Amino acid sequence: MLQSGKKYTLEPSNIPNNWKSLSNPISGKLLLRPLSDLTEEEENEICKLCLGTDDFIITYRGMGYNEDGHEIHESIKCLKIEIFCEHPKINNWIPYALIQIDNVDNDFPIILSRFEELGKELSDDLFDNSFELTRYLLSKHFDLFRLIEAGLSIDSTTIKQLQ
Repeated sequence: MLQSGKKYTLEPSNIPNNWKSLSNPISGKLLLRPLSDLTEEEENEICKLCLGTDDFIITYRGMGYNEDGHEIHESIKCLKIEIFCEHPKINNWIPYALIQIDNVDNDFPIILSRFEELGKELSDDLFDNSFELTRYLLSKHFDLFRLIEAGLSIDSTTIKQLQ
């Protein structure tokens, strides 16, 4: 039985016979993806989880955001979401939210900012599905805790695939 605090040496059965005893324990690092590696499909899923619906369109995907007096730094991935408003005076797609994906300056890498006054104001908002979003991102092997930057994991986009 393994005991807490005691060091163990891994001796897999596929190691050659002359390596029966390893002098250094084998350690490894997680192979993680940076959030900059998000695919369009994954961005769509993030939007669904943040909004709790799939009844929206993404009208902007890009780095930074500079519209209607809003200035978001170009290092931050932004997704502008619009929803359809069936009000008789509007009956059109209107700005609803701006999802900001930033793994550098924030404690949680996804920020949902809702547009107010038809896009003139942005206010950060909490979303109900933060647990599901975190679980989804971890299931896709994203680095949510800046482990790559800290040297505690390996950026999977830098590994060459063997053919």
